[in-house]
Amino acid sequence: MKNLFLSLTLTITTLLGCGSNTNTASNDTGDTGSALFSLKWDTPNNIPSPLAGEGKGEGGLPEFSYAPIDCTAIGVSTVTANVYDSGGTYITSGGPWNCADHSGTITGISAGINRMITVSGKDSSNRIIYNGQITGVTIDKDQTTNAGQATMTYVANDTTAPTDGSLSASAGSSQVSLSWSGFTDSGSGLGSYKLVYSATSTPSSCSAGTQIYLGSGTSYTHTGLTNNTTYYYRVCATDNAGNTSSGATNSGTPTSSGGTTTTGGGTTTTTTTTTTTTGSAPFAPTGVSASAGNQQVIISWSSVSGATSYNIYWSTTSGVTKTTGTKLTGATSPYTHTGRTNPQ
Repeated sequence: MKNLFLSLTLTITTLLGCGSNTNTASNDTGDTGSALFSLKWDTPNNIPSPLAGEGKGEGGLPEFSYAPIDCTAIGVSTVTANVYDSGGTYITSGGPWNCADHSGTITGISAGINRMITVSGKDSSNRIIYNGQITGVTIDKDQTTNAGQATMTYVANDTTAPTDGSLSASAGSSQVSLSWSGFTDSGSGLGSYKLVYSATSTPSSCSAGTQIYLGSGTSYTHTGLTNNTTYYYRVCATDNAGNTSSGATNSGTPTSSGGTTTTGGGTTTTTTTTTTTTGSAPFAPTGVSASAGNQQVIISWSSVSGATSYNIYWSTTSGVTKTTGTKLTGATSPYTHTGRTNPQ
């Protein structure tokens, strides 16, 4: 196995005021990689008749074959994909690809661990009729990761939009903190939320206004705003079949008084904002060890008091630093670094 040199660092979070803008599109370091995936279509058309020479499965039944199927027969024209970080925040998208390719490569994904890829198979009217996902994908800088196979499940029978919930808005100095709840979908299940805003009036739909969040999370802090200006919001839910709700709305007006104004349900309340700053940086991790396996390295370390997250920097040359190494963010001990090259 090639020598793999590691540097382990940790970060500490400083909190100021009510919160920070943590739900923007994820881009951990500016370093990007790619992900290659293939598709398996979960459909009755995919169960073949026994063929001469086929192996037999349990009970003498024919083994299933998942060879690419006829896209025309299942009504799928194109395939698209979205990528989300471990917190469910949208990173980037890929496609469309021709369904007959039964695979795709997504480029420009920010390097990091626990990426989730959601894949949609669409008909000629661009309506989602199949979907699937792959979780736990690690993206390395300047590399193409084989993300594996997404099982595509039929969802065409779901044509009902999700039921809207409610949106809360809490305005502080130069920011509005938003959270939403109560959205439901009894068909294909909730897939993502889209939050838009306007400084003039409530957006008429989630296709209007300015998008500030897309993902599976249920909160967002809109920062960098002008005090004494009212901001209007709408959040919509989209299910796994691509149906989108009409949305829930609310508004907030930031003030410089140091208080927090909450608007919703026809009432307004004011509470006090507390500013908290954490202490000094924690010590470096101890007990760091690396154990090599087949195309992987397992890195372990002892937890450090006061640390909120750990980053690993790696390289195939010695003397790795935060500047020269490739960054893996949000690692937990033990961490398995896969896709490495064994010695020739």
